[in-house]
Amino acid sequence: MLEKSVTKFLHLADLHLGYNQYNSKKRQKDFFYAFRDVINRYALPDKVDFVLVSGDFFDQRQILPVTMNQGISVLKKLEKAGIPVLAIEGNHDNRPFDDSANWLSFLSGLGLLILLEPVVMKKEKPRLRLEPWDARSKKGSYIDLNGVRVIGSRWYGSSVARVIPELADAIRELPRAEFTALMMHLGVGGFINQFAGGVSYEQLAPLRGAVNYLALGHFHKYFTIDDWVHNPGSPESCSVSEVEEKRGALLVTVENGSCRTELMQDYYRRPFVRRQIDLTAFPSAEEAEYAVNEKIDRIKKDWSLPPVVELSLQGRLGFKRHELNIKRIEKRVKDRVGAIVALIKFTAVPTDLPIAAHHVGSSRKQLEQQVIHDLLAQHSGYKSDAEQWAQVVSEMKSMAINARVPEEILNYLMGTERF
Repeated sequence: MLEKSVTKFLHLADLHLGYNQYNSKKRQKDFFYAFRDVINRYALPDKVDFVLVSGDFFDQRQILPVTMNQGISVLKKLEKAGIPVLAIEGNHDNRPFDDSANWLSFLSGLGLLILLEPVVMKKEKPRLRLEPWDARSKKGSYIDLNGVRVIGSRWYGSSVARVIPELADAIRELPRAEFTALMMHLGVGGFINQFAGGVSYEQLAPLRGAVNYLALGHFHKYFTIDDWVHNPGSPESCSVSEVEEKRGALLVTVENGSCRTELMQDYYRRPFVRRQIDLTAFPSAEEAEYAVNEKIDRIKKDWSLPPVVELSLQGRLGFKRHELNIKRIEKRVKDRVGAIVALIKFTAVPTDLPIAAHHVGSSRKQLEQQVIHDLLAQHSGYKSDAEQWAQVVSEMKSMAINARVPEEILNYLMGTERF
């Protein structure tokens, strides 16, 4: 009687090694510690067959030596254990031109990971061709490991919807595999509010049937769709707005042509603490600061690591904004709470700022969007679609605030349809 063939792999994405979040060296190290701990807990003890990284291994194309050393130190552990790492480019670490090298291709050349990507045919059809991995040249589009075929793709940005049918056709032309996993770095609309989706779920349809496991990266939260589309999220929070989202590493078990997944979340992760206080009731800066200090002192210290703290000052001000000493509040947060980073978010507005009656009670975001809408409506080219364009402007602003790279913001804008 034949034994059942079981394959286990770990699916990661959006490691963002080297991200100097809030200009904090400790936060920069956190992204490395999270990656290292995930591997130490979930890849090495049970010796998974391989590890997938679905884009954004690094946070930027240009990285510091310390970031490279961090990545290499973990990859060498996996190499020593005989666990291959299969990776694709993301929007943060992709090559600006098709024929140029990047740090992922450098690591692939060293044999520390396997960079999988389709061959692009510039003057021939079909435009995409999938070639088997060649260990000698360190190039290829797919590799078969223990009964699982893993295929890589590139970062396609706003053109990804056009590429998907071509990629599906290329996959179907390959020799049959019992189980096929495809790595892609893209977003699916409807699963996050901050960014527009790269594609709709319907636009993924050509891949269904050709692929058993679509291993996504790009959105920093966990989600799964219909048991074949899987996104683990980033191991660490890349923005304070992401901290409440579920995220982690997906441990995947493949058996008899089907798979089961488990989201692993017990690993090193920096805690975030978010608090709000309404300043409307305080007529002076002194009274407001006293109330803020009380709020800070009541924060329970029930975390294993010093946290990042965000304190949001909201409401209507009965005094001049400059009268409230933000630096002193920031210092108190660090001293009393032990925060490694104190983010003081001042969203309160002066009482003399006029607000239309129908906007009283609206959130800051709603008010801001209304102002943008009104400005756009003054121009004939945007007047008829001012509401939709106001949403686009707001999302671009959110991307900029959260330190997304210019290329990502440009790709979003270019992918926006003219209304």
